[in-house]
Amino acid sequence: MSVRGMSEIDIVLFGVLRKNVPAGCLKLRLANQVTVAELKEKICGVLRELIPDFNQSHLVIEAKVASETEILSEDVCIRGHCRLALLPPICRD
Repeated sequence: MSVRGMSEIDIVLFGVLRKNVPAGCLKLRLANQVTVAELKEKICGVLRELIPDFNQSHLVIEAKVASETEILSEDVCIRGHCRLALLPPICRD
């Protein structure tokens, strides 16, 4: 649902970022146009609100954001209602 000047973005979470969000998805209402980098900052803020002891912002910042067809670069502008995936980096210890 779009409100004048706002877009609803569904973010599907994966890996460690999903474990503390039972729905596995965040719904964000943001300005009609944000970059991927700005979106990641907003996601960090939402996760800090939902999870008081959230200390994994670096995983969000390092994560890749993907549409149904491609990985989006940090400077891509996201417009309108969409569904995106947040893919955290994989640990190789």
